[in-house]
Amino acid sequence: MVLGNYKDGWDKELGRYPNMRLLYVPVDIAWKAAYYVGMSCHYPHFYAKSGYPTFFLYNLDNPWVFDIFRFAVVDSALDSCNVHRYEGEPGSIEEAVKFIHEMITHGRLVWMSWYDPILVYGIEINESSIRLHWYHPYFAPDGITWGPDELHKWWEWSDVKGAHKLIAPADIKSDDSVTEIEIAEKLCELLLKNFRQKELNLDSLKAKMGLAAYDQYIADLKNKDINFLEKINDEKPRLLWFDIPIYAQWTQNFALHAYLSFVSKNIPGEKGKLMLEAAELFGKAYANWLKWEKIVGREKGDKALKKNVAKMDVRIKAAEEVAKARDNVAKALEVIDKMLKIGKPKSRKKRKTNPK
Repeated sequence: MVLGNYKDGWDKELGRYPNMRLLYVPVDIAWKAAYYVGMSCHYPHFYAKSGYPTFFLYNLDNPWVFDIFRFAVVDSALDSCNVHRYEGEPGSIEEAVKFIHEMITHGRLVWMSWYDPILVYGIEINESSIRLHWYHPYFAPDGITWGPDELHKWWEWSDVKGAHKLIAPADIKSDDSVTEIEIAEKLCELLLKNFRQKELNLDSLKAKMGLAAYDQYIADLKNKDINFLEKINDEKPRLLWFDIPIYAQWTQNFALHAYLSFVSKNIPGEKGKLMLEAAELFGKAYANWLKWEKIVGREKGDKALKKNVAKMDVRIKAAEEVAKARDNVAKALEVIDKMLKIGKPKSRKKRKTNPK
């Protein structure tokens, strides 16, 4: 069975935001799967509710730090939008095929884990073969089909936890126990916490975090001794800091701008004004990053990008725009801090008593 109408409504929803750039695929695929079963949460709002915009991570030689919270942010987005779903991590390829077939038969798209998650919209099974149809915004924007060989390669690609995770949104629960304002305030609290934390340290994985990550990226761009084109194990991981790992993170400023602007309209008084002010500052940070993009020439292709990355004058100009973005984010955090204190009782200082 193939759900050929899986893209219905995408253009209308995404067309609401002509200047939007949101590029984190795990959340993108989750939104598209949930939207298919009736979720009404707007695209950038879904990103904001995922909590992914509360992270900004940087490790020069490990660009994949940007994706370490993949499953947590997808779950957060779906939970915040009251999406009921079926999910699991099958123990065999046969179990995976059975799960996908059942979900597709019941009219549900499947979020399927891989290097980057893919959206499964069809599966056809006969006595001699299996055909799996899937979509990815970059690798397969028009859809692609796998046969048994490709499916086995998918199964063997990794054996780490989550490598074969499957998620199938089923319907939307009616639940108003948590309000939009409460979700937005929780998001703001996480922004303060995560952006003020200087380092992430998980087992052997370390990365600069939040404003400290901004500072390190700016410093590395300005440092002539840092070669972003350097090969490590026949690859150029540092060059990815001008590609998806950085795009996935800086574009989240748009999600914060869109969502906080939306929620602020329903908050009266000074608190609503401050949330809107923070939203506008995230919008300014987003605009700074768009200028960074033009300077490094990413949209002109790999050849132009490599040429620009090799030039220190280009890197310094790019760093200046990142610094402006960093300042706008820092200002937004200060506004958020002020906003969250409204209505909270002031802590009393303990009176000192003189010993007799």
